[in-house]
Amino acid sequence: MSTDSEEQQTSFKSQKEFYTEYITKHEGWIFAGIYADEGLSGTSMRKRKEFNRMIADAMDGKIDIIIVKSVSRFARNVVDILNIVEQLTLKGIPIIFENDHLNSMDDQAGTRMRLLMSAAVAEDFSQNLSDSVKWGKIRRIEQEKYPCVKTYGYRIKDHNYEIYEPEAQIVRFIYKTYLAGQSYGQICKMLMDREVLSPGGVKLWKTSTVSYILENEKYKGDLHLQKQTYSDLKYRKRIKNTEGKQYYVENHHQPIISKTDWNRVQKEREIRTSQRGYSPTGKAGYSSKYAFSNKLFCLGCGSKFRRHKYDTVQKTVYTWVCINHKRYKNCKQDAIKEEDLERTFIGVMRDIVTDKDGFINKVIANIEEVVKNRQSETSTEEIDAKIISIQNEMIGLVRDMTVANTAEISAKTQEMLGEIERLKHVKETTIAEGLALERDLSRMDNLREMLNSDELFDKFNADIFRRVVDKVLIDGKTATFVLCDAVRITRPIIGVENE
Repeated sequence: MSTDSEEQQTSFKSQKEFYTEYITKHEGWIFAGIYADEGLSGTSMRKRKEFNRMIADAMDGKIDIIIVKSVSRFARNVVDILNIVEQLTLKGIPIIFENDHLNSMDDQAGTRMRLLMSAAVAEDFSQNLSDSVKWGKIRRIEQEKYPCVKTYGYRIKDHNYEIYEPEAQIVRFIYKTYLAGQSYGQICKMLMDREVLSPGGVKLWKTSTVSYILENEKYKGDLHLQKQTYSDLKYRKRIKNTEGKQYYVENHHQPIISKTDWNRVQKEREIRTSQRGYSPTGKAGYSSKYAFSNKLFCLGCGSKFRRHKYDTVQKTVYTWVCINHKRYKNCKQDAIKEEDLERTFIGVMRDIVTDKDGFINKVIANIEEVVKNRQSETSTEEIDAKIISIQNEMIGLVRDMTVANTAEISAKTQEMLGEIERLKHVKETTIAEGLALERDLSRMDNLREMLNSDELFDKFNADIFRRVVDKVLIDGKTATFVLCDAVRITRPIIGVENE
């Protein structure tokens, strides 16, 4: 049965009873069993476990005859039907389609033609039904009857999302921990160490699950509908909807994550994706295995630093070495001991603590001033309006084009296209700068929170370093700690001999 409605469930039960009685009472027949998939479409073989079991049993000699109500119940894909009929025919196993009065072993040419026609009709019916379902979904969306699907952190009540606090706390933890510098893998490990069950109800957390939660717009209260579609009727593979219309609904339900934090996470994801690791191709993923991973950069050549170690009589010493210096020998930057970097960062934090109120307030005031100035500039909405205006003007010029003014209008449209590209670039820059400022404010808020918590900075704390520092620029024996674009603190790297 292709649906699992109550009416068809009743029909399903009746059909099972009918065929059980029909076969057991047939003289000379031995009942091999009922093979039936409930609530599944016949357009694809992949999920039809019972159907596939039946074919396997037939090929293994456990079945001599297959009886089915109709061709459409057997399959709704022409290729599948013909292939399976061919396999079973070679084994001498007939398929009897009762409603269609067909026996696959009779008059091969005529039977195949009738089978082909019946299968084509069934396949066409399924395609039309699928198109009707799609149309119905889109129609409901356009009538603002938005669908709600099961989402971790929410429960569906009265056709809307309602926050489920036990899971919402985990979502907030994932966002906060990611912004603190942890990778997908580290977040998974932290959740499993805390014995938190995944959305699937199992102890194992996958990085793909964390990634999906971090990119899901539902957590900021919005809905993005028709993002995906199916590749085709047979394989039903979910793919990006690049051709059909998509719908975005803002402020649809109560958010778990603020829009600001959600946007910060997307910016952080973008930054990490753009960063390269240490593989020969330079395409290894973002890593935060160590506190200084993806944080140290050589001011001389721009390369990142990689962790190394060597053993002495007393202990193992960890160092960070410029990749360009280590691999290609064309950078003069010497290795830096990890403990020296840690010691230098502790000194920076102590300096900040000495004047924490003045330092933080001054930095945040500077950032907020930049934000204020940006707000007085052209907004993305105004840029979009200008682009639309230019496009409309171009349409008007093309309508008025004649043989006499073709060259003139062509030149004007080229000029307009150039202006549109410029505006698009301005828009992208505006958005990127806005997200960068939000990220800076987030780091300063984190720093203020830590300074107000009476945290002792007498030893190195990797979590604090990740939350506070964006990157460190190494220049010889000097380190510049970039807390954000507005805050750069340069200090000599403190070795044991300098203390």
